[in-house]
Amino acid sequence: LDVIDPDVAPGVSVPEVDGINETEAMKILEEVLKHIDIISSMDIVELNPLRDIDRKTEQIALNILANMIKTVEREKNVKKEVRTCVNLQIKN
Repeated sequence: LDVIDPDVAPGVSVPEVDGINETEAMKILEEVLKHIDIISSMDIVELNPLRDIDRKTEQIALNILANMIKTVEREKNVKKEVRTCVNLQIKN
């Protein structure tokens, strides 16, 4: 979370001035999760509720978690569909 600009996500211990915005963070996350078959785990780190203002960073963390779940499920389904198509082509 500390890579996100502190104007957007103030609730981190080590803020990154001129960091990325939430949309950029989501795009990066989606690109990383396209390789879900080689990822064994992921963490959301650096949430410091004592520094958070109006729970902004907390909400971003929740948005990231929701996006992670949605993207993982989508990527799993895409890979499953590709395997099914390949199996059908091999059988024919």
